[in-house]
This record gives sequence, C-alpha cells and structure tokens, in this order.
Amino acid sequence: MALISPADALAAHNAIHSEVGEVKLSIGNKKVEKKNGMRCVQLTADIKAMEQNKSKSSAWAKQAKEGAKITWFLKGPSHHHWGRIVEGVIEARGKALAEGDAPAAPAAKKRPAAAALVETEDAEDAEMEDAEEEAAPAEPPAKKAKAKAAPPPAAAAAASAAPAT
Repeated sequence: MALISPADALAAHNAIHSEVGEVKLSIGNKKVEKKNGMRCVQLTADIKAMEQNKSKSSAWAKQAKEGAKITWFLKGPSHHHWGRIVEGVIEARGKALAEGDAPAAPAAKKRPAAAALVETEDAEDAEMEDAEEEAAPAEPPAKKAKAKAAPPPAAAAAASAAPAT
C-alpha cells in the first residue's frame, strides 16, 4: 500500500481540526467523519487519520484537552507504527506517512512514564511555591538581618549605663 504524502497528511490534519466535512487530497476527496466522538478521515484501506481521544488518561490526551491539535495516522496494530502531527508539525511518520518536504519536528526522546510524571509533579510544585512566594508580603532583607542581630548599640549602652541597685 502507498504511504500518505506529507502534504496530504497536513491537509487531513487541518480538516480534522476544523469544521469541514470533506478534504481534497492528491489521492482524491475524502470525507471527514466522526467515529466514537472523534473526527477522522479514512485515507486508504489501511490508513486512517484520527484526532487525539481527549477522554483517555495519556499525556497526549491532556495536551489535547488543553487545546493542542493532535492527529494520529493509524496503520498497523501498534502505536509504534503510527504517525503523528501536533500543531501542524509532523513529529512521527510511523508506517503511514511518506518522507517528504513537510516540516518535521525532531524525534521525541522516549522517557519512562514514571519519570515524566515525577517531572510534571516537580514542575507543578515549583509553580505553587513561586505563586506562594509572590502572594506573601516580603520583608526587605535588611530588616530580617537587623531583627536577628544583637540590639542596637544605643539600647545596649543605655542598659549598661543604668546604675545597679
């Protein structure tokens, strides 16, 4: 089977993330349909372009919920074979997208899911700490230093000059 050209992949991606009902491709006009709540285009007998399922719990779904336009190009039984376009940039060609002159993003580094979760939690904690620091009134550093230091010399001199009875 033929692969999908980068130009056709980008046209399908744009159609999926708009309100059009049909997309004109070099391989012919294709209907944009809705299946299981997601917009998709059947490009060939074995390649389908489909928007990211926002009801999933993956990092991709989270990005889509936040407004990112993510399209998967499904071919084969495994997601390792799928192509992916995010925000109009081909990030992965998989077994569905042909090489070509469309802009491609650098390959994403794979990380263990736990590491990504810890990194996200650390970033969220840092953001919360920053927000707390911004919300709390800050004392100038000089006042903090004086409060921790010995009493001013005038008060110490007055205390020592007082007659003992």
